[in-house]
Amino acid sequence: MRLGPTATPLGTAQSSVFGTLTNITNIPQTATYTVTPTSGSCSGATFTVLVTVNPKPVIPAQTATICSSNAFTTSPTNAAPTTIVPASTTYTWTVAANANVTGQSNQTTPQSSISQILTNTTNIAQTVVYTVTPTSGDAGNCVGATFTITVTVNPKPFVSTQTTS
Repeated sequence: MRLGPTATPLGTAQSSVFGTLTNITNIPQTATYTVTPTSGSCSGATFTVLVTVNPKPVIPAQTATICSSNAFTTSPTNAAPTTIVPASTTYTWTVAANANVTGQSNQTTPQSSISQILTNTTNIAQTVVYTVTPTSGDAGNCVGATFTITVTVNPKPFVSTQTTS
């Protein structure tokens, strides 16, 4: 069941209160179940069950382009429905190493944004691919699906001192 403006009642007798809830916003939502217990043909007093559904980060693949020896910084922002970024989301990542770029490294300590200074050691554009794991902060520490950031690192031109005769 997707948790949006309304939830569909089950309407059929069950032995437990259950449901799969997906929060499609970046803030906690509450689902309210009104339950009527029954035993045979006898009904008991209704009661409510409140379920808080914390948001989980949902972030599509990202790209960035920088000049060599500069930092790239990616700070995803909430833009529902394609991007869900709960408050205080943090990021850890792994990097597919590129031997022609220095400065890339894995990050196991959660960070508030994804950023590194990358240096292209060649004269052609290079790419570095980060696989990022987002975790919501304020609302339940829910781990979202990984996403990638592909960073293109353009070389800086370098011309040594020339002598003419």
